[in-house]
Amino acid sequence: MNTIEKKQALLQTLASINDESIIDELYEVLHPQEGITAIDKEKLPKELQSKLNKGIQDFNSGNYITNEQIKEKSAQWVTK
Repeated sequence: MNTIEKKQALLQTLASINDESIIDELYEVLHPQEGITAIDKEKLPKELQSKLNKGIQDFNSGNYITNEQIKEKSAQWVTK
């Protein structure tokens, strides 16, 4: 199946989903940054608000490690 066929299959599947919770979950997977900023931080303790803001700033500046990088590092640790 080529990329165009995969896209068409995905669109057909999405169009047939009526469960709002599944749509919400898929949306969060495709748009993770929106889920982070959608948190009502004002209701959280100040210390946690500060930590979340720092994490978001780090993410936005590219200061993070991807899942693939972690997998590679952990594989190196196991083989040492």
